[in-house]
Amino acid sequence: MQLTSVEDAGLGAFVNLVHVEAGDNGLTVECFAMLPRLNALELPLNMVQDICLPPDAFAALSIMDLSFNNLSNDAIVALATLPKLRALDLTSNALTTLPLEMSGVR
Repeated sequence: MQLTSVEDAGLGAFVNLVHVEAGDNGLTVECFAMLPRLNALELPLNMVQDICLPPDAFAALSIMDLSFNNLSNDAIVALATLPKLRALDLTSNALTTLPLEMSGVR
């Protein structure tokens, strides 16, 4: 099944959800931004190109897999603002270097 969207009203009810594996779909990172306790988000092979995060999104997220998408350097700048992000897989994207904004990520 190829998912292309998530209904905010439905997913928002899962406030205790901590891990999402949604690979090989057509979903965006923003689809999951309303999950306050999400710790791990795996979205490989989702054709993600852009990332535009709302303020305070993914406050608990520490692991993110965005491998095999179509991300550019500009698209991943938003990820530098995630306060608890510790593991980020960007394998096989359109990246040639990491943006300077990512230099402070630990």
